[in-house]
Amino acid sequence: MLAFGCYALSGTLGQNVALRGSFGELPFLGISLTGAFLIAFLAFVLGSFFWVRWLGQPKIADHLIEVEGELNKVVWPSFSEATNSSIVVVVTILILMGFLSVADW
Repeated sequence: MLAFGCYALSGTLGQNVALRGSFGELPFLGISLTGAFLIAFLAFVLGSFFWVRWLGQPKIADHLIEVEGELNKVVWPSFSEATNSSIVVVVTILILMGFLSVADW
């Protein structure tokens, strides 16, 4: 989400004439270094840095470890069980749709 937000920020800032001018180009990536790109890239780097620092706090890290442990305890359905359950849901919805269509007629 951070990358998408910074990409959108770059597009929004790119509408400003003062930030459209190119300072150069990265030849191996073909990216033009504009003011809008540099601001969005700086926002991405700072956002990533603070996100990693926030996740590194002991309370947050302990919570994430506990969540991982709980996810390992979950018994996930097999493919055939998930398929059969999905078929039941679709058939039930179709029956309900038919009933509501007839009742609303």
